[in-house]
Amino acid sequence: GFYTIIISTTVYLMLPMFRGAEKVFRRVLVPLAGLEELLILRDSIQIKQQMLKDLDPERAKVVRKSIAKCFDAEDTDANPAALRKELKQSWSALRLTKSFLPNMSSNYEEAPTIKLNLV
Repeated sequence: GFYTIIISTTVYLMLPMFRGAEKVFRRVLVPLAGLEELLILRDSIQIKQQMLKDLDPERAKVVRKSIAKCFDAEDTDANPAALRKELKQSWSALRLTKSFLPNMSSNYEEAPTIKLNLV
């Protein structure tokens, strides 16, 4: 009874595949402490660090500008058409980067192909 529940709870909180500790932290502890804004700030800093690590500097600059433009704009979350327009503008800015990045294909719609010679 009791020990089974305690062991199950411990396993849920400790195993990374369940992400139980993170769920309890984000859904229980942070709201109780009133630190939602700091959690959002922490997440955005982690995303920025990950983006800068994974992207080329030129692409990272364009993506940063698109993200900043999205967050600096008026709050249009209620209007799906405005969100669609923002997405299209961001996508068009990313498509412009293909002209100065040598490793990008000249045709964005074309799927990448792999040629193998098995002989």
